[in-house]
Amino acid sequence: MNVITLCNLFLLLMLQPSWSLDPYYKACYPRACGNLSISYPFYIRGVQEPYCGYPDFGVTCDRNNRSIINISGDNYIIQNISYDDQSVRVTKSAFLHPVFHCIHSIPNRTFNDPRFQLSTSHKTILLLQNCTENSIKRLQHNRITCISENENRTAFAVYEQENYVEKFAVNCDTMAKVPYEGQNDSNVENALRRGIVLNWTTSNCSACVSSGGRCGVDELTSEPRCFCPCRPHIYSFLRLNTTYCCPVIVLLNFGNRSILKFSFFT
Repeated sequence: MNVITLCNLFLLLMLQPSWSLDPYYKACYPRACGNLSISYPFYIRGVQEPYCGYPDFGVTCDRNNRSIINISGDNYIIQNISYDDQSVRVTKSAFLHPVFHCIHSIPNRTFNDPRFQLSTSHKTILLLQNCTENSIKRLQHNRITCISENENRTAFAVYEQENYVEKFAVNCDTMAKVPYEGQNDSNVENALRRGIVLNWTTSNCSACVSSGGRCGVDELTSEPRCFCPCRPHIYSFLRLNTTYCCPVIVLLNFGNRSILKFSFFT
């Protein structure tokens, strides 16, 4: 090994920063809750720092390793997350109980949450109660399992688009209109448990991740940030316009000459 090569190696070692020491980058690595990987825009309350996710995107990892998020005042279980598509499949927690015992506590809320948009392919299930005797006979196969022994409080789940619904639903009280995703199932309970797909509307994190960073937010302004491993400076991934989050040092050899090339995050 000649003197020039030794000098180049020494220079590279001297220039190499302590990239693994940035506390923001270290804090925001993805965490697991059950079989889900939780990262920006979500964060696990009490496990990850709030700046690792977007405001109000905190999830709770319960003792059964289920990821729970509150949407429009109701608790939903996260079934799947697609970070590439910026979508999440969720199911109202009451629908995952084996006997739907909390069905009567479900409020008739319109889905209205600025964080998410319903998938354009969603449909609607009506939850009905206090039906007349004739309607009860017609809707018997739509009865929700073991809700109540009081027949006057028996509830039914029906697909809104079914032809017979308009005729019989007028003789019932509508408890709630519940969106669902996918094909109609002969067992409406299965459709309810399947849940819905939501798209989040926060900034896309892919440019930051591709550059080697981890997404988060500014603690004071809640603006999106890209946390880089090399130093504590926080970059906005909205303005990320380079391939590398941190400086990259390349040694180019031209015969007896060597050139150090630096690529910086700008």
